[in-house]
Amino acid sequence: MLGLVSVSTKFSVNKTMQIFITILVLVVMLGILIASHELGHLWMAKGFNIYCLEYSIGFGPRIFSFKRKNGETRYSLRLIPLGGFVSIYEEGVELPFGKKVPRSRSLEGVKPWKRALVMVAGVAVNLFLALLFTFIYALCFPSYYQSQALLIEHNGTTLQSYGLWVEGSLSTDDGELIYEFDSDKDRLYSPEIATDENLNQRGFTVDTNALIENDGEVTEAVAVYVYSNISSNPLYSSLEFYEPLSGFYADSDDLALGITAKADFSRPIALEPGDTVTLSLEIVHGDSRDGRPTSEQIMNRSSEVISLEVQGANFEGYLPSNNSPTITTLEFWPSFTERLANGCSYFVYFFEMIGLGLASIFTFNFSQLGSVVAMGGVLSQSSALIGWGRTFFMYGGYISLNLAIFNLLPIPGLDGWQLLVTFVEKVFKRKIPDKVKNVLTLIGFGLLLLLMVGLVFKDIWGLIG
Repeated sequence: MLGLVSVSTKFSVNKTMQIFITILVLVVMLGILIASHELGHLWMAKGFNIYCLEYSIGFGPRIFSFKRKNGETRYSLRLIPLGGFVSIYEEGVELPFGKKVPRSRSLEGVKPWKRALVMVAGVAVNLFLALLFTFIYALCFPSYYQSQALLIEHNGTTLQSYGLWVEGSLSTDDGELIYEFDSDKDRLYSPEIATDENLNQRGFTVDTNALIENDGEVTEAVAVYVYSNISSNPLYSSLEFYEPLSGFYADSDDLALGITAKADFSRPIALEPGDTVTLSLEIVHGDSRDGRPTSEQIMNRSSEVISLEVQGANFEGYLPSNNSPTITTLEFWPSFTERLANGCSYFVYFFEMIGLGLASIFTFNFSQLGSVVAMGGVLSQSSALIGWGRTFFMYGGYISLNLAIFNLLPIPGLDGWQLLVTFVEKVFKRKIPDKVKNVLTLIGFGLLLLLMVGLVFKDIWGLIG
């Protein structure tokens, strides 16, 4: 009983700490990006001698503020840290009691091109930070991998499968040695990356013909190695089993790779005590760890069959950990040129993802959008895989680019709207009435707030579900 209490308490503490760190990182990340965005507006406005009343991080009641002696701008921190603003003097903005500022120092008193630069300055800062964070991620951190792409020549075409780096040995539950891995030469063979119906990568298929037997009843299954972090993982405790995907037909290329079935991720198989699982694990023998096995070596891979009885309520009850082979993670530093190219690829990928998100807004497909709740979940999962340092810079770059692009949309309340108003007034040489702009801005803010609240509820409901 003491052991159970201890494990439960440790799990609770670790889970609580992970949630706390995730929230802290998310708040710091958003704080940096939002503060920098608003600083861009502030610096550009002050550069043109425009009067700025307040620079604020967050919305709602002030929890802290100060104003330098003889200074013009009050710097504030407000209760809700999900945004910020710079209050710039223009028509409709009330000045402090007794303060008189010439119209030439208002936003509307400067030339339109200066006004446009003030509006776009925040976007420019976020774009710069997106580039900076992305290339810090690409250049300053090593790469990790648990697999090596294996190329097989078949019928004049090149097919791709995967080899997992593995250490240790395969043994029976009574300690009988079945196979000893040579960590410098051997790889555990996987015919494919296992993806779900949304094409999300779940892991690597390691056996398309696993068998689960209990009391004479045999169930066919697909065994998938699901990696959980960038450190080494015991093979057996990282395996999941799924029913074969119905309607799948293996063509000649599939058969050459060893794919006779695919996992149906909507139909997982829960193991029960007393189940006997028979696995056929294929091993590729290469010449060295650094070299890629030849097509002939891959085609001549060996198969090691192992049957294990489930002792507990999950797969971790199979064998003592010292009898479980371990999938290892390798760390390496690509060349500077490769890392630079990777940074460019990441940045292009971020653009593509943001484009899909924007398209989902205008098609009302909100399932593709996420709130800070979903963002926190992604950060937590990513940190488990690649660590907090890499997670911070990768998603910091992505979110900063998101802020830059989103703020350029001509939606009332965003910078893109102010740019549009400036352009229209310049072209038609007529000022849009303040009442019209204020009403549209309130409507825009209301719709954005409604969208944010709706996404939060959607993501919370998804977590509960």
